[in-house]
Amino acid sequence: MLAPLLVAAVLSSSPACTVPALAPRGLAWKTGETLGYSVEVIGVVQAGSISLSVERPMFKGTMLPIRARVKPSEALARMKGLQSVAAMSWLATRPLRADRYREELVEGGVHKSNDVHFPPEGTAELALEWQSGEKKGKVSFPREGPAFDLLSAAYYLRSVELQPGQELCFDLVAAFRLWRVRATVVAEPERVETDAGIFRTLRVDAVATRADKPSAKRPIHVWISDDNRHIPVAMVSEVDLGPIKAQLTWMKGTLPSTAAE
Repeated sequence: MLAPLLVAAVLSSSPACTVPALAPRGLAWKTGETLGYSVEVIGVVQAGSISLSVERPMFKGTMLPIRARVKPSEALARMKGLQSVAAMSWLATRPLRADRYREELVEGGVHKSNDVHFPPEGTAELALEWQSGEKKGKVSFPREGPAFDLLSAAYYLRSVELQPGQELCFDLVAAFRLWRVRATVVAEPERVETDAGIFRTLRVDAVATRADKPSAKRPIHVWISDDNRHIPVAMVSEVDLGPIKAQLTWMKGTLPSTAAE
């Protein structure tokens, strides 16, 4: 009888899975940094390219805009009728959390958007306001952990010190939906070679589960440079068309690397 009680006590005292605190060092990027990626649906089609840009801070430095520009390939445009995709995240510089996120696309001549204003930590719900053509709506979900969008999550993870074996849990707004993400940092560093260079990286393996459909899960693997810049070097996940891979092809305006040779 005593053993089960001890086990229960230990489990109940275990810290909840969340995200690590910001590292005491400075930011891993500077204003004007731009990262460029090639994107392909593996074995199917070259999907296009993505650029991520750190824009000039706003409101006396209290808000940091991050912009994503997606250029679909001609093949993807023919297959999906996808004409344009863009996203913008506004990060509150203290404590570097998402304040607002907006994603937009034009598909088959129809303009679609998703707009999220992130409430303060501790708020019970997160609301997504969507529009598709003339139709509009709003859907709310209960929060289960720290909430990010796809861009703010990437830049927050660049601002922490990832440790091998570390677990990460958070809510994520992406692709017009809310996801529950549970991730683990892989134990051993990995070498990744791209058009932008050769990087020593830490791999983060994650599973994203749709908040409105728990049976819908997507694996996500992200390789982050193991240096002072913590650049997302590559990512593999799944979309409706199949497995998708994004890989760093160029970068400008980055900080000098302090990686050991």
